[in-house]
Amino acid sequence: MTENQVCTPSRDGLFGPFLFARGSDGTITRLAALIVAPEGAKVPELRAMGRDLVTPEKLATLFGRSYWRFDFDVPAIPDANYSFGNETCRVCAEMASDLHIGFVSCNGQEDGDLDRPLEDRNALWSDLADQHEKRPFSLLLHGGDQIYADGVWQCHADIRAWKKARRRQKLKTAFSDEMRDAVLKFYLDYYLTIYDQPQISHMLARVPSLMMWDDHDIFDGWGSH
Repeated sequence: MTENQVCTPSRDGLFGPFLFARGSDGTITRLAALIVAPEGAKVPELRAMGRDLVTPEKLATLFGRSYWRFDFDVPAIPDANYSFGNETCRVCAEMASDLHIGFVSCNGQEDGDLDRPLEDRNALWSDLADQHEKRPFSLLLHGGDQIYADGVWQCHADIRAWKKARRRQKLKTAFSDEMRDAVLKFYLDYYLTIYDQPQISHMLARVPSLMMWDDHDIFDGWGSH
């Protein structure tokens, strides 16, 4: 990785930008950038093509963090760009011709996912970045299992107890507000933990993403048992 190698570290508690594809008519490409910041913190400016100041929309404030979305347009050209704070990211926004698409899936493993050195865990992300440097991707298609969230079963004592209970007892157990908050916080924290890793955040800031779920995004086997 070379130009703008680290565009998205968690500076002062900031996460992102995480770039998403919103559509294109062949002339204009519509994008959205997600920024996560500490509650009450000033969010740096985002400008499209170095000039158009984008006003963000606050999506939510949860567990001490605010989630902001910047919706903006860029010309559908190979060398579009946007800036966030003092850093600029190039975006291949040409989507009218044959698309050069990067495909990713199964971003992790069930056991010990965060125990590995990041260089090993994210070796394929680094390879993807090298390919992007040589021939930029216009779209990053995520085929599911963006995270391996099986640790959700350990995020609260009542959830651990529910998982061990017999089926009849499970059906009688209410999903309390405390359990709901623990689950939501687990997912939010885990996504940020994974997406803030430099090999991943590098690509998520430069290539618009389009994502679908599989099972591990929720837990192993979701939808089948």
